Amino acid sequence: MRRGSDQRTETRNVEVIPHQFEVSRLTLDPQTSKLLDPAHQRPEVARLNAIFAGHAGPPRWQGPFKTAGARAPVITTNFGDRRSYNGGPVASYHAAPTSPSAGHSRHAPAPGTVVLAEALQVRGNAVVLDHGAGVYTL
Repeated sequence: MRRGSDQRTETRNVEVIPHQFEVSRLTLDPQTSKLLDPAHQRPEVARLNAIFAGHAGPPRWQGPFKTAGARAPVITTNFGDRRSYNGGPVASYHAAPTSPSAGHSRHAPAPGTVVLAEALQVRGNAVVLDHGAGVYTL
């Protein structure tokens, strides 16, 4: 259910189809493993959550979103696949194309406003776009 600023309510039915997701078991070096500490991640997660909570306004896009790269992305994992780090429990989900190499640009997948563009400690170089109606891309 979504309630717009004019207080109208919209309800839609969505069919959920069961799926068995793959699990990637990754071993990280000691330096990278420090990024798994929740205390280390907390400030970054809080910052992103504050950005995502600030949505307002109507959608700024029409039609489907586009791939962000000039070329087709290299898929490293499928959407929804799970990750286990250093033999621990499945604790996250991941799906992202590889980073662009030098000289390859990225494009906004739909009209929006840049609300963050900087290097994040856990996620690396990041750009967050606000597309309106509470929709963001990272």
